[in-house]
Amino acid sequence: MRAGIVRFPGTSGEQGLQECFAQLGCAVDILWHTETNLGEIDLLVIPGGAPFGNYIRPGALARLSPVREAALAFAQRGGLVLGTGSGFHVLTEWGLLPGVLVANPSLRYQCQVELVQVERADTLFTSLWAPGEILKLRISTAHGCFQLPHEELQELEGRGQVVFRYVNCPNDSVGGAAGIMNEAGNVLGILPQPGHSPDGERLLRSIVYSVERRMSHGA
Repeated sequence: MRAGIVRFPGTSGEQGLQECFAQLGCAVDILWHTETNLGEIDLLVIPGGAPFGNYIRPGALARLSPVREAALAFAQRGGLVLGTGSGFHVLTEWGLLPGVLVANPSLRYQCQVELVQVERADTLFTSLWAPGEILKLRISTAHGCFQLPHEELQELEGRGQVVFRYVNCPNDSVGGAAGIMNEAGNVLGILPQPGHSPDGERLLRSIVYSVERRMSHGA
């Protein structure tokens, strides 16, 4: 399979994810944010870091990047899209995921390992996990508080779109949500970073497994 990883000015997570996917046997393209053609990719990844220096707010300026329209079209066709860390911010700014991520209530930068529970194991992103399994993943952000109006959160929960949940929420995210997907199930945003950790590698392996199954079935 082939993964495309978007690089914005200021992002820093693309190299680690490139190495992880390469170790899993994937071809990887680094896509500059001005790209309008994603090529023949099977997975689009928006990495963490600080796109455009997080000016205005994390991910805000990324909505003006030409790659946005190509990403929206890719997702509309059913292509898998993964956003990690600040990439989660970008997906909300692009309208691919609901809600918004705001400053931590502590107003401090948080860099620590958190326990994250798998809420759903029947998704394209969690196929190698079981419901209730616990991951150890690192968060690294000053803007990790996921917010959504209460009625919209209830709808999100009712549709099973909360895929990962903090065991002990460190940032007052509504519902303790650490990762959510869109209603179609092909776009996932997760705040903790999956790169360079055993549990994170297993998450990426789950995605690769699902993509390769889709390819083998001609999906």
